[in-house]
Amino acid sequence: MGARGFTLIEVIIVLAILSVILGMLAPFAFQLFSSERASALEQELQQIYSAIVGDPAKGIYGYVGDVGNYPASLLDLIRQPVDGNNQPLPGWKGPYVQNARIENGVWLDPFGRPYEYYAVSGSGVPDELAVLSRGADGVSSNPSTTPNIAKTYDGVSPADSTYPDQTTNKDNAVFPRVEGNVNALNTKTDGDVAFNILNWDNNKEVNTFVPACPQLYTLTATSVARGAVEVNTVYTQGLSFNLAQGQYRVTIAPQGLTTTSWAETITVQPGSTLTRTLNLTGLDSSGTPQFNLTVKNGFTTTELEVFQFDTKLSGYLPGQSTNAKSYVDEGETRVFSRSDGRSSSRRSRARHLRRLPCRLPRSGSMTSARLCCGSRKYYLHQIQLRSRRR
Repeated sequence: MGARGFTLIEVIIVLAILSVILGMLAPFAFQLFSSERASALEQELQQIYSAIVGDPAKGIYGYVGDVGNYPASLLDLIRQPVDGNNQPLPGWKGPYVQNARIENGVWLDPFGRPYEYYAVSGSGVPDELAVLSRGADGVSSNPSTTPNIAKTYDGVSPADSTYPDQTTNKDNAVFPRVEGNVNALNTKTDGDVAFNILNWDNNKEVNTFVPACPQLYTLTATSVARGAVEVNTVYTQGLSFNLAQGQYRVTIAPQGLTTTSWAETITVQPGSTLTRTLNLTGLDSSGTPQFNLTVKNGFTTTELEVFQFDTKLSGYLPGQSTNAKSYVDEGETRVFSRSDGRSSSRRSRARHLRRLPCRLPRSGSMTSARLCCGSRKYYLHQIQLRSRRR
């Protein structure tokens, strides 16, 4: 007897049972699928955020540390951006995120919706940074058609307490999470660097008189990642400046010279201050050869006195070696010579000394003016010009 096939009623019953089972499992499957996508979304949001700011505690400084600023667009994390002259931005070491989901020039989340990018920075207020997803429904209070670009963000700030209350933001995801922490989006990606130079001259008298002579040294800070000079300034006592997080090669050298008095690769951590107090050597004003200082008094009612440290000097009229006088009359010019007592054959080395003009005010109060002229091996003694009391 041949095998009996299924009757139509039996087939219908089986299909009905299967449909009931599938109906019961469908919500669970959908929830599982949605949960997986939500988990993937959370991971991607964190990856994108970390790609921007890095993890400084682990020595990773992200896009900001490499390029020196926030990316203008999230796509800058994937492809190297260019400057105003269409040249690649230096320091870029991307892509900073792997397997980005990009379609038609837009970075999409696991739901197939475009990521939103919120980055606001200003003077005197904390930066705010966030990466957002529009969720499964794909809607948001941000109407921008280019949501990957920070400057086009035009919705309610994700730092605003009313953001999650917006109807279009109900299933949106924000990283960092802001629930219960209104300052979660505050971001710090720069730090301060301060320098104090002490004992720069082996001559103790000089160091006592002026602990760190201004205008002598040039300080340069070059980004290791970008190879760009971020700071190039003449040192003044208590100098400080601000830099983006990351590593920098800092050098200090006497002005106008290629020799380096000090160099170090420093690491700038966000929100912190790095201080260096230096005792530089190599300058010795006791070896300064003889030099002539010509003082022309342009005042009409003030006489000038010339001091080396606290010692008053006497000067001669140009071309004369007699009639020395310890002050310069109004409209008069006098030459003041100083020698270290060494052989005159060393005078030729005075050409290494830098010349700095000294201009005194022609009116108003005037106390003193100092000349600091430096070289690698010699340092001109401190000179003061003071108004003479009659």
